[in-house]
Amino acid sequence: MTRWTLKTLATVAALSTLLVVAVAPASAAGGAAPLGARCTGTIQITGADSSGNPTNAVYGGDCAGNLGIKGMKGAIAVTGPASSSVCGSAGGFAAQHADTLTNADGSRVFLRVIENACQEGPGAYHCIGTYTVTGGTGRFAFATGSGGFDGHVSFNPDGSGSFQATYIGQLSGL
Repeated sequence: MTRWTLKTLATVAALSTLLVVAVAPASAAGGAAPLGARCTGTIQITGADSSGNPTNAVYGGDCAGNLGIKGMKGAIAVTGPASSSVCGSAGGFAAQHADTLTNADGSRVFLRVIENACQEGPGAYHCIGTYTVTGGTGRFAFATGSGGFDGHVSFNPDGSGSFQATYIGQLSGL
């Protein structure tokens, strides 16, 4: 091959490599968006241990936030006592929940939340944790991501109650 042909091939290869490297991050970033939603609703204890301490609950409510999130529902399971490094001497419980956030078009994103619920008063808890996306439907069918969870829940003596939950994080694969 001539010197000119080798130089041309090397230049084309270098430019092709630069183009691939420059385009890949742009296309990956195009499917990401922040998630911010604040939800309020009702909660109902559905199970208790032999001492009467709640072990399970279901909840649902309305949301306001970006990405068209309008509603949520879920189920929570108590997994043990709250971490003293999170709740200090306030006490409380550790829990895991499966939350479903629903978009106005019916698309859903499924989240796994791990939290510590620190007691604020009789039947009242401040919930602090993280979430991970576990799946979705519609526009969220390929969603991945994670973020922070913060909430407050208040139980009545009959096991019913109300909650407020905030999700802040990042979704990719949109």
